[in-house]
Amino acid sequence: MKNSCEQCSRMAATVLGHFVAEARNQSQKHIDMKNIFLYSAIAVMGLGFAACESVEESLSQPVTNPQETIFNSDNLSVTPTTEVLDLQTLNDNHARAQVATSVVSDFPTGSQLQLVMEISKSSDFSGADQLTCTLDSAGAVTLGTDALNAAYYSYVTHSPAQGSAYVRFIANAVNGTETVRIGGPDVYYGAGQITLIPFDPEVVIEETYYVLSGTNGNYTIQTQMSNSGINQYDDPIFSAIVNVSASDAAAGYEWIVVPASTVAGGASVAYAPETATEEEGTLVEGTKADIAPGVISEQGPHMIKVNMYELTYSVALTIEQLYTPGDANGWSQTASQIIPTSNYINYKGYAHISGSFKFTSEPNWDGVNYGQAKDDAGQIIEGSLSTDGGAGNLSVSADALYWCQVNLANLTYTTTEITSLGIIGDFNGWAGQDNLSPSADFLIWSGTVTLDGGGWKFRANDNWDINLGGDLDNLTLDGSNIPSEAGTYTITLDLSSLPYTATLVKQ
Repeated sequence: MKNSCEQCSRMAATVLGHFVAEARNQSQKHIDMKNIFLYSAIAVMGLGFAACESVEESLSQPVTNPQETIFNSDNLSVTPTTEVLDLQTLNDNHARAQVATSVVSDFPTGSQLQLVMEISKSSDFSGADQLTCTLDSAGAVTLGTDALNAAYYSYVTHSPAQGSAYVRFIANAVNGTETVRIGGPDVYYGAGQITLIPFDPEVVIEETYYVLSGTNGNYTIQTQMSNSGINQYDDPIFSAIVNVSASDAAAGYEWIVVPASTVAGGASVAYAPETATEEEGTLVEGTKADIAPGVISEQGPHMIKVNMYELTYSVALTIEQLYTPGDANGWSQTASQIIPTSNYINYKGYAHISGSFKFTSEPNWDGVNYGQAKDDAGQIIEGSLSTDGGAGNLSVSADALYWCQVNLANLTYTTTEITSLGIIGDFNGWAGQDNLSPSADFLIWSGTVTLDGGGWKFRANDNWDINLGGDLDNLTLDGSNIPSEAGTYTITLDLSSLPYTATLVKQ
């Protein structure tokens, strides 16, 4: 037998190696929800120097290493600040932004506490940014104003107004190059909101813009531009429809865009295309008196759309109506239902849809065809449209009648399945609709109803979101109550073509 001390040393080295490897493996895992455990190197070394006469016994029995709790995750708390963080003022004073306060006890010697703040515009923290904070001895959790401002503008809002952001904190124990998350992958501290005032924006965007038209610098207001209604910094796209007559087109219809401050007389800022006749391009800024206008030389309604953050524009002959070719009609525009518009921006109407379909601007495939929009990663953007000719088909889950709404300014759409359609009115105290029965293609709905001579309307899905009224020969969305004489009628509603119509046949 070899020297027992040599055996003892080799055994100690082997066991020590085992525990070192295990400790390294454990350090790469998340810490248990309540405790962080470290293996005791002292115990391992002690085992290596056990009495030589115990070698045989030590080799024949398993060796266990006691674990020592070094930190309880409940011994840490993080509280977001309730103060309004004025980032510009803090920056001017060369101060950091205190985003939270931390309290920690019994943290292990040799390790450092690290807090990483997640910031998002939504409470589910989808698309959140992560910022590594600095902690001082008093428990102040701080961030540099530049980093916080950039994250706020990129992940919360582009608005320079005072606003709030959702925050939460990841806690790590850092020891040299080893970083272990306290509590596990799903544990966060200090979930809440902070309020801040970001730096002034690089580009100032007003809430309202107008299209002005005229000749030789003598412009008048043509129309106010519209946008989605959300903050103009988060959606800086504005659009308007201008009607160009034959004589205006022949002379060259001139246009510029001005903010509300110019209309009010407090400024003279104006924007116009860099190249007058180009259908899209870059906007240039000038004064209302001196700027060279854009020019439209084609008769008909045109949509002027501008992005006031990127300073870009587009001008296009507007689309009179949309068609809905798809599986339900053999992909035939002429056999599909038409979605009308009253303002060349919002299109609303009924269509029979089954499986896949698209919206098109023409009764053929020669116009603009609207398919499914995707992001840069190739993921579908629900409710968004693409004008790319190669865009995939839109789809619905059921063969049914749908109420379709399309916004061509924002390239968005919704399809609401019509699960019931009936009439409601004085005859039943406006207490609920009496349902009609659909045809096989869901475009003709009929039924027998006894009316009392009062007013009534057509209504879908037993609520007022989608209702038709007005003239029976030209029913319109949210139209007035329909008058009728008392009696029992067979009522037939025709949604197959425009205008929507209804007939009453007295029994």
